[in-house]
Amino acid sequence: MSAARADLMLIAVAPALALAAPPENPDPALRRWFEGLRQPGTGAPCCSISDCRRVEARKGEKGWEIWVDARFGVAPPFWDKAPPAKILTIANPTGEAVACFAAGVGVMCFVRRRKSSAAGTSAARATCRTRTRQGGVMSQHRIAVVVGSLRKESFNRRLAQALTRLAPAGFDLQHVEIGDLPLYDQDEDAHQSHAVRRLKAQISGSQGVIFVTPEYNRSIPGVLKNAIDHASRPYGQSAWAGKPAGVIGVSVGAPGTSMAQQHLRNVLAYLDMPTLGQPEAFIQMKEGLFETNGDIGEQSRKFVQGWMDKYVAFVEAHTKAAGPMAGPPI
Repeated sequence: MSAARADLMLIAVAPALALAAPPENPDPALRRWFEGLRQPGTGAPCCSISDCRRVEARKGEKGWEIWVDARFGVAPPFWDKAPPAKILTIANPTGEAVACFAAGVGVMCFVRRRKSSAAGTSAARATCRTRTRQGGVMSQHRIAVVVGSLRKESFNRRLAQALTRLAPAGFDLQHVEIGDLPLYDQDEDAHQSHAVRRLKAQISGSQGVIFVTPEYNRSIPGVLKNAIDHASRPYGQSAWAGKPAGVIGVSVGAPGTSMAQQHLRNVLAYLDMPTLGQPEAFIQMKEGLFETNGDIGEQSRKFVQGWMDKYVAFVEAHTKAAGPMAGPPI
């Protein structure tokens, strides 16, 4: 077979999963092509074969989109927008558009359909992050981080970013955007917006959720409650159920978001989210809490690291007891 040229668009950086047989693809030549998706320089696998599917794709005025549906374990289906981040040219022997998609991450890579009838094999060049090896087996916990503040210089956003750097190998903390969600309206349950479907996919694909919230008028911010409501609907299709949760927050007041956290725990209990009980983390914003590089300051570092270690152990224990968490509906 002769090589055909196609465009590979790297949509998002994501960890590679353990390799598996190429889906819907008995052709040995195509198996080699899937397995040839490699990082430049390191030669490590780029994307999980088990996350790759032949897909319907379209290109509009704003770039490429792929149709994400039940083949990726996603419902309801939706067009996933592909921002033009990095475009590389490779050979695509499949004859169809191909995408690697993981719920909670989104599109990892997208290979456009070949332009001619000629086919060939080639190693796809793309940049992805590999998962941490433990005993020779790739493993990773994806943890969704939901920040209940939209303020650009939010203390809680800074805390969330610092938590990311305290997570151990094998735990990938991924921040979830909630600022573009519409106000929740039950009339829209049957046709949720792209932003809502994206949120639900990110939560569904995670192995846990960390909520980092400020306190507004002795309760949680409306933007956070709005996100929680969206991802819990339609009734019976909650993305939150079964996800082990951690709750933490920072405020300039001495109570340190304690009442907001208690209200949030009431909501999470109804959503069937097992939630870390101790240690409670009611953090007061004071000089020295954050270092100039964004890390937690020396006086608070041991406590915050201890909270993170407890949450990690909580997630691991829950994973071991419950097995793979698909987020059963409530």
